Amino acid sequence: MELMNTLHAETGLTLLLVTHSEEVAGMAGRRIHLRDGVVE
Repeated sequence: MELMNTLHAETGLTLLLVTHSEEVAGMAGRRIHLRDGVVE
């Protein structure tokens, strides 16, 4: 996660991370939830 955060901060890259972990998701700046292929 630290590498991803550094890349974003230094380059402005948008990164997509898919996880089932609430702990990892909590580190993201934005969360988008999908249920049965539908954005909630």
